[in-house]
Amino acid sequence: MKKSKILIVAIVLLALISTSLSAQEVKKSAMPAYLLSIFVGFGTGHFYIGSDKAIIFLLLDAAAIAVEIGGGVYMMTAALDADVSRTLTGSYIMYGGLAAVLIVKVVEIINIMGEVDKKRAEGVVAKIEPRIAVQPESVAVSLSYKY
Repeated sequence: MKKSKILIVAIVLLALISTSLSAQEVKKSAMPAYLLSIFVGFGTGHFYIGSDKAIIFLLLDAAAIAVEIGGGVYMMTAALDADVSRTLTGSYIMYGGLAAVLIVKVVEIINIMGEVDKKRAEGVVAKIEPRIAVQPESVAVSLSYKY
């Protein structure tokens, strides 16, 4: 009986400790959010910092790529039939999808900067600042990580 009480107390203490650890806010670096938005897209940078706009960019990227692929397929099927007007229409749709992909990417990269600033003001994202120290015989460059 005594061992079971000790076990129950130990389980309760472990539960309290794990709850308090998970409740602490861990500040994230903004650099992975920037890199994910630039190189991966699909709202991954927004998702990393916990922005609500992640799903919007995921859907926009997916729709733009679907239009691009759809235009390419339409163009290829029209080319098999040797229908020049449908081939041109398909190429216009494909290029429109490509333009949409590029526009969404640029908007996502611009938007992640504002989202990082919002999250930094909320205390979720840590601030990284470059530092340059110039001495008579050397120059030191470093990054300062501030919470």
